[in-house]
Amino acid sequence: MLKELTLTGLVLAGTSLLTSCGNSSVKNYSADSPPAWFKGTSKEQVNYAKERKQPIAKEITLGKETIKLVYIPGQKKEDSFYMAIHELTNAQYGEYKQHNSGSYTYSETGWDRKEIPLNQPNQPIVNISFEELQDFCKWLSKKSKQKIDLPTVEEWEACHSRDKIEHYNIRNNRYDEIDPWKGTCDVGLYEPSKIGIYDMIGNASEITKTDTFQYDKLHGKVLIGISYKNYKDYERGGFRDPLTTTKSSPETYSFSLDKNKGEENAGCRLILKP
Repeated sequence: MLKELTLTGLVLAGTSLLTSCGNSSVKNYSADSPPAWFKGTSKEQVNYAKERKQPIAKEITLGKETIKLVYIPGQKKEDSFYMAIHELTNAQYGEYKQHNSGSYTYSETGWDRKEIPLNQPNQPIVNISFEELQDFCKWLSKKSKQKIDLPTVEEWEACHSRDKIEHYNIRNNRYDEIDPWKGTCDVGLYEPSKIGIYDMIGNASEITKTDTFQYDKLHGKVLIGISYKNYKDYERGGFRDPLTTTKSSPETYSFSLDKNKGEENAGCRLILKP
């Protein structure tokens, strides 16, 4: 069982290792030779990877798309995993099959309604169900010969940064100069956390594989994190449903999502188990 992570910076010595798996490939990066896209600043994260002889980062290439993941150390080596630095995008899912994330009806006054597209290639995939995402994970696992899945609430919260990040895509964010909450924006536009993960706050809320049957009677899945539709008060604990909240972190909120339905602000993030 995953315990609360403490992140304290080293990994396989040498260069990256590439493994080809049919139409996909997996590339491992050592902590001594991290990829240029790795923006983690946590010394603990790197030290654990070196100590345990684990790559600090991985890339899964599918056609024209690449899924980038970073090492998340658990208290034990077997509790560790890799988490995607970005929410799953429409383009990445599109390597599996086509999906329409739709649009979001935006209005500043209640009268000037505008349809904001959510279906651009680098926007996070939304309006997709847990069951559809599980099928994608099974397909990607087979394709890459890796164990790909959605995170549990505990795994997600272990990666959730406590950094004081001021710029993120939420509703009515006065700090926002990129995309003032009018739908999702492209992944990775905002600053990353200290472990190199983007959009843990804002953009899309994220579907986990944690059941809510222990909290309510919907038998759904826990949807966690604030999205472009939420005000900043949500991020500071303005809304927390005691039925579906599994932890008292003031920076997150969660609620139940029917596992067979999607929402216009509900996306996901992938993890990889070594």
